[in-house]
Amino acid sequence: MWVGGEWPPASTISVGTNFLCWEIISDFGIFLFTKKMGRIMRLVTLFLVSLLSGISYAGDHAYSVSNETLGGNPFVLIARVQVKEGMVDQYLKIADAVDDAVEETEPGMLLHNFDADPNDPLAFTWTEVYKNSEAFLLHTANEPVLKYVDGHAEFGEGFAIEIYGNVSKAVLSNITELGFPLKHFKTTRVGYARPSLTD
Repeated sequence: MWVGGEWPPASTISVGTNFLCWEIISDFGIFLFTKKMGRIMRLVTLFLVSLLSGISYAGDHAYSVSNETLGGNPFVLIARVQVKEGMVDQYLKIADAVDDAVEETEPGMLLHNFDADPNDPLAFTWTEVYKNSEAFLLHTANEPVLKYVDGHAEFGEGFAIEIYGNVSKAVLSNITELGFPLKHFKTTRVGYARPSLTD
């Protein structure tokens, strides 16, 4: 063979021109194969680097897979309320009372709004942003909130919860125990939370 860039010994050449041509062609084929394999290895390396970069990027987002179990991330809760006919004023009083109490006693409640439906005068929505799952558990155990729930039983006739974001299993179990209908929208790999929300 043509090794190290040197021609084969004279004895090999004497075998004949056909053999020599075959040796050169074989060596050229090995060269092309090696060059092609080098390109493939570069492509494989680039793919692995891209994959690892994607994993690292996903880990930087606030809503990691571990947060779904641990509940360390903020999330949004929407509670859709239906009030009994002729009970709107009474309901607004208990909503106002619990809102004041939550603002005073729950630092983990980052936003707490009671909004009116534009089309149904008996429909309202609580919009709540929690710092983490623990903040929700404290909310549902808060005495003023329990008092509000009693008032809802008197003045309301519908209460359904939607959660947007990952929460701990304890939160889901707690809502099940409360007996309210729940629709849970889990966070995809897309999304972030600014550190200022949880600081």
